[in-house]
Amino acid sequence: MTAARGWYHAEGDPPGTVRLWNGQDWVGFPQRDPNIAIGAENVVHGPAYGQQRLKPWGVLAMIGLVGPALAYLFQSFVLVRILMVMDQYEGQTLESVFTAEPDQQIIDVVVLQLIAFVGVAGLSLLAGILFVPWFFVAYLNLSKWTRTRYEVFWAIVAWFVPFMNLRRPSHIMQELCESSPRPDREGEINPVAAWGWWIAWLTASSGVQILQWWAFNSADFATVQMILIIASGLCLLAATSAVLGIRLVWQISWHQDLRFKRVAVQGTTTSLATV
Repeated sequence: MTAARGWYHAEGDPPGTVRLWNGQDWVGFPQRDPNIAIGAENVVHGPAYGQQRLKPWGVLAMIGLVGPALAYLFQSFVLVRILMVMDQYEGQTLESVFTAEPDQQIIDVVVLQLIAFVGVAGLSLLAGILFVPWFFVAYLNLSKWTRTRYEVFWAIVAWFVPFMNLRRPSHIMQELCESSPRPDREGEINPVAAWGWWIAWLTASSGVQILQWWAFNSADFATVQMILIIASGLCLLAATSAVLGIRLVWQISWHQDLRFKRVAVQGTTTSLATV
């Protein structure tokens, strides 16, 4: 049996719940059906008991993510600047360049690189401090109106458990994308964006540090130039990831806070027992 994309009651789910059907498969987890009403034309629904407004937390998280975005853009600029300086010493060995009398250009790019390194590390740490509370409150809110895949405490703990922190935060973010919109406003957050944000962030942030370490421990001029070019591109990818994170925070916060607006909807429920 086939049915159009929409919210339906799935066989085996608790009574009074609906789940998103994308036209081929069930997506996400059962949610309380806001349209169900017995003997009434309309039902008014609003926030779940204990739900918190997410916007204040979201504003702080978005401000925090601006820092890494700017820091990685600056890091990309510094790497390009280093490449420009290196072009002037092409044909020489790195050892001869750094053992000769210090050149002002070299001193300048070393200072810039130090500033960029401290900026990326410090602003990324600040972003994490501001982002994780938003992440926790968003998942806590989600648990108030649907059965979440994990216990709520994993929204914090998962960031600090080795190996688990490579995947679980992205699973939770994907769940937030799928289940934060109300059933009557579904389809406005693409859960694929959560995977894109996370893969880009992991690839770029870890890759930049590894490549820079490799570059400054390599004696081959051409190898260092190639590494710095790749690292500059990864910095741009990291900045893009931070921007995607800002967009996800805004969308999820907006959708969750819509539940504070009490809305009357028609008391009809469509059932899709088998598909």
